[in-house]
Amino acid sequence: MKNISYREFSLQTHQKNWRAGRPNVCQFELTFRCPLRCKHCYCSCYNNGRDVARELGAKEIKLVLDKIRRAGVIWLCMTGGDPLIRDDFLELYAYAKRKGFIVTVFTSGASVTAEVADYFAEHPPLAIELTVNAVTKELYEYITQTEGSYERVKRGVSLLTDRRLPVKIKMQVTKENIAEWPRVRAWAEELGFRFSTSAILYPRLNGDKTPCSLRITPKMFLSLCDVPQTECDDDRFEKKTAQTDPVTVSAGEAARTVGDGRGAVASGARQPLFHCAVGSGDGFHVDPYGRMFLCSLIRDPSYDIVSGSVAPGLSELNRFFRDRAIGERHRCFDCSLRAACRHCPGIAYLENGDAESHVAYFCEVARLVSESAKEKEPVSSRRNG
Repeated sequence: MKNISYREFSLQTHQKNWRAGRPNVCQFELTFRCPLRCKHCYCSCYNNGRDVARELGAKEIKLVLDKIRRAGVIWLCMTGGDPLIRDDFLELYAYAKRKGFIVTVFTSGASVTAEVADYFAEHPPLAIELTVNAVTKELYEYITQTEGSYERVKRGVSLLTDRRLPVKIKMQVTKENIAEWPRVRAWAEELGFRFSTSAILYPRLNGDKTPCSLRITPKMFLSLCDVPQTECDDDRFEKKTAQTDPVTVSAGEAARTVGDGRGAVASGARQPLFHCAVGSGDGFHVDPYGRMFLCSLIRDPSYDIVSGSVAPGLSELNRFFRDRAIGERHRCFDCSLRAACRHCPGIAYLENGDAESHVAYFCEVARLVSESAKEKEPVSSRRNG
């Protein structure tokens, strides 16, 4: 039997499924429960008794996993909330592994126990991704709004580190913790973990805009996104297609796009609203209630995967996204900064109730990116232009 690298296996499998019109990836929110109450969290609005009572049980989740696997999906991200908070998490994780899924787990780290870490050591996931937004106790617990959470997460990290598990640290940068960013990065790299940063904040799924008030300034955003990061080469979901993620692309890449003229749009040309992987058929999400959707921020329309199956659900949902185009009256239709802006309809939908609307914050980021590109452009190019 020929041995191939993981990267080659991943590419071959994706291409095979693309040709067959089958999805590769599913991000499954097993619960909205989480031991933390982070100030910026977009799904904490459903971390309450009433909504948790509606969540699927283990039997229903296994049924959904069966359907997802039959549809051709191999890469499964188990997320939340914090999926490890479920009493039946290891039962569900073991079931997914037996089904042949390549599993990534997203967790706060606060629910990692010795039992979970031992099981991971024996049956490793592809990756365990933890969000750590500060490495000082006072700031960490100010953000999580949970007393004792700092020590719990420290213990969870130690349990994973001691077992040499594949950990990646993610940091959500806000105006309250941006000064902590160098320390979090240094801590992660000292432990040998991969590290990535996001400065993107958006409203909660119920429309609460409180997280938006925590955004760093556009100038800070620009400078932060140009800093090289120890990004994972095989991140799950959004980066599994050749298309660029609409909002986490670095400002430097956007500036190069503007600078070399790729941001230009032909007058009167039809412009698809969605430039990300949504609607490509490559992947989908499932929430704790068994609703299937394509964009983590636009959850209407959705499809009941418990009573249905993946293929008709994808067909129904893909039509909604593939057919959407930017209207000529839309402010972004002929905007020269659009390539730098990477307008995200999902964020616009949550923030303004309209996927085609503009978000002033990102318009300002785009303006700064454009100015940065012009400053970096060689003098000879400007003269020729």
